[in-house]
Amino acid sequence: MGEFLAAIRAGDVDQVRVILQAGIEVDATGSLPFTALLCACVNGHEGVMRILLDAGAGRLSVTQLSHALICASQNGHEGATRLLLEAGVEVNLKDIKGLMALIMACKNGHEGAVRLLCWGPGQR
Repeated sequence: MGEFLAAIRAGDVDQVRVILQAGIEVDATGSLPFTALLCACVNGHEGVMRILLDAGAGRLSVTQLSHALICASQNGHEGATRLLLEAGVEVNLKDIKGLMALIMACKNGHEGAVRLLCWGPGQR
């Protein structure tokens, strides 16, 4: 699991593919409280996010997807926010603390993420 998360943190698309092909569960957390998708969102690694989403990351947990969107938008990662919205993540989902992506993007002053969350990824 450590090698997988290290590749994700580094944005190493090729290594992430290799590890997934070797059979690691895409939503595995090991002893950590977060998934690979969340780690990629926090770091804004869109290429890695695409691979993880294509491999089924978060499909079993609405909470995982909402938390991923919150992390991407609160950190101002517009590309990551766009990718999650295009993947169909519901913009108004709340995490377990009741937080929403739009609130966190506004709080942190990320206008681009706010625009995406309000008007969608196809709008400017």
